[in-house]
Amino acid sequence: MPSKNYGRSARLLLLVIVFQLGVGLVVLGDVANAVRGYSEAVPGIAQLLGGLLAAAALLYLIGAWLTGGEVSREDGGPDG
Repeated sequence: MPSKNYGRSARLLLLVIVFQLGVGLVVLGDVANAVRGYSEAVPGIAQLLGGLLAAAALLYLIGAWLTGGEVSREDGGPDG
């Protein structure tokens, strides 16, 4: 049975991965705009969603860092 520290670090690692995926979406949208030479809706939406995803994950990670690594679960599960 994994300890609470393992579960906490796994959730933090997943948040880092989500942050990186968000940044990747922003870059992908920017590359699509650069290749076409003008802006379209689809790359703009990808940039917007990627930016929101990255910002939300970053805010959650900063909150977890300020609370000493506590990543709370809102469903009231066994870890939190």
